[in-house]
Amino acid sequence: MKIFLTTTIFAIIGAILVGAEVSYGESFIYPEQGQSQAQQTQDLRECNQQAREQTDFDPTKPMSQKESQDPQAQRQRQQRIQAYNQALTACLKARGYTIR
Repeated sequence: MKIFLTTTIFAIIGAILVGAEVSYGESFIYPEQGQSQAQQTQDLRECNQQAREQTDFDPTKPMSQKESQDPQAQRQRQQRIQAYNQALTACLKARGYTIR
């Protein structure tokens, strides 16, 4: 099963929880070592947790209304999202997935 990532991190989290396909822009996650769907779900969960710990960022927590109106806070959140995505990608690649 290939996983297609959507433009929000929340889709990744949702897919982790329900084992559905996920999209993120035009990126795909391919299991290159024949990982079962159960293994893919476990890997996604564990990599999500690892990325959250490494970046001290939880993408499931929305910005407060005040933060969402502050351009600097929005830029900082985008930087944290990028760092989270990099950590998630590195973890998945280390577990035998290709991200395109």
